[in-house]
Amino acid sequence: MRSPRSFASLLVLAALGSACGATTPPPEPAPPPVILTDNPNAPPPAPVAAAEEPPAPEPEPAPPPAPEPRNPAEILAPSPWLAGPTSPGAFTLEGGRLVVKEPIEFDTGKESLKATSGPALDFVAAFLQAKPEITLFRIEGHSDSQGNAAMNLELSGRRALSLARALAARGVDCKRLLPVGFGEVKPIADNRTAEGRKQNRRMEFVVAALKGRAVMGMPVDGGGRASGDPCP
Repeated sequence: MRSPRSFASLLVLAALGSACGATTPPPEPAPPPVILTDNPNAPPPAPVAAAEEPPAPEPEPAPPPAPEPRNPAEILAPSPWLAGPTSPGAFTLEGGRLVVKEPIEFDTGKESLKATSGPALDFVAAFLQAKPEITLFRIEGHSDSQGNAAMNLELSGRRALSLARALAARGVDCKRLLPVGFGEVKPIADNRTAEGRKQNRRMEFVVAALKGRAVMGMPVDGGGRASGDPCP
């Protein structure tokens, strides 16, 4: 029969042998996460992808180039409608001059207008009302070469002033009107014939300024002599 001391020694030796020969078992894998859902047959949720970085901001567009300075000649150039008809069957301009087909007649040797000039005055007034961009409208008086040149110049100026005041009476702003006398210095026909002298005794209507700017930078009086103030 073994003694208690021998039995204890055997237990110690057995423990040492077990420690030297045995290996540590691997750890058990972690249990899968518990998914709470009302539907037990629902597939597992897809893995959440990592958040992508926000896209880089697009570069701001370059500012448009500054406009090139305009040629002064372009600024002073007349509107395109000055070269031809303004509207079919209405008003026509030739070289900036309004074409008036109705007669404009005065008493012989005077600046008083005849009643037959009414339709022409109405036509000119309607044109100016339709074209507010015309800020200065020149009314030119011309004569033939019969008689004294100085008297012809004076009479042509008085007639231009009479026309301007008649237009102002029809509602045209008198500040837009510039009456100018030329006398006999700008004939358009032969003064040696009766027909030629009749053509030279005429009144012309010219666009002198648009929006406060002289047309083509030319003198607003056209080189003639202003004959007075049409404003009452």
